[in-house]
Amino acid sequence: MWLLNLKIDSFIKVIILITFLLLSFGCSTTSTANNESRSVENELSKESNIKDDSSTEEDSENQESNSDLIRKGVAVGVTEAAKWIDSFFADTDYPDEDVDVELDLRQSVTKSESRDTDFKTRVSGRVRLPNAERKISLTFDGNDDDDENGPGRSSLTDSIRDADDQPSLGLEYLKERSPGYFQRVKLGYRFGENSFYLGGRLRKSKTIGEQWFLRASQRVRWYHKFGWENRSILDIEKILPENRFFQQRVIVSWREDEKDTIGVNTNFASSFIYPLSDTSAWRLIWSSHYHSQPKSRWVSSQLAWGYRVRMPEDWIFFEIRPFILWEDVFDWKANLGVTLSFDFIIKK
Repeated sequence: MWLLNLKIDSFIKVIILITFLLLSFGCSTTSTANNESRSVENELSKESNIKDDSSTEEDSENQESNSDLIRKGVAVGVTEAAKWIDSFFADTDYPDEDVDVELDLRQSVTKSESRDTDFKTRVSGRVRLPNAERKISLTFDGNDDDDENGPGRSSLTDSIRDADDQPSLGLEYLKERSPGYFQRVKLGYRFGENSFYLGGRLRKSKTIGEQWFLRASQRVRWYHKFGWENRSILDIEKILPENRFFQQRVIVSWREDEKDTIGVNTNFASSFIYPLSDTSAWRLIWSSHYHSQPKSRWVSSQLAWGYRVRMPEDWIFFEIRPFILWEDVFDWKANLGVTLSFDFIIKK
């Protein structure tokens, strides 16, 4: 077991190193990408002036949604497929950069054999300010430390009441250095811990061939109450034959005040996603958590199947997700359960 833990620790270090290398590569290629982007824009501008109105009307009539094209096996590009999945499943790690206002209310309830019924409420929002070329946003998170596998509340009333028990308010500056490469700087305050924070985030994405997509994200913050916090994400995604999509995600996080109790917290998640239509999709997820302190160990593993649908009101989503959960605290006994969740998402 100690050899396995040693290999896991080494693998975590490799993931962090790969993330930094990808982001560094984005910095070194920024100027070249900008020049290429300007050239492409000029060419597109020339072509658009040549096209007549009849061709434009014909294109609009033949336009189909990304999800329909993915289901038909049409090569829409792995980048567009990933964006559609991020938006449809409301992935908080990859917010929509093209909207000016986004409000998200997520309410979930989980029932399992070994635990009491869990209610969780999460509220978040982002408003892009009209000045500074729309590069500054005001952000709000009702509970910045929300964890799907963490404890919730015993009743819906308590869940709603505590939705903002650790609210975070911040001003964020976003700059796109080149297509697929974003830099963020954020100044904020976390009320639940009475702490100011200052930090930055780098995001870099790269398409490999026509079917592979690689994304890396690195967030570093400094809190004046407890010190440093780091969160690294590495995603490897691929469009598969017969209307399927695969995503492998590794999240590595660390907080200075938890270095002796949790240490490096690593989450491995493999997802197999099948869009059924523009309003529904199902996914199969295997995920595992690993802590490096007070001793290196696996904490939990979960196998879940989820079906998600967008309601006739296109800003309401519902998902049902039965699961099997194995946890160290319960001696790795299989724990059956189900999670029901509603997402109310408003974008403008």
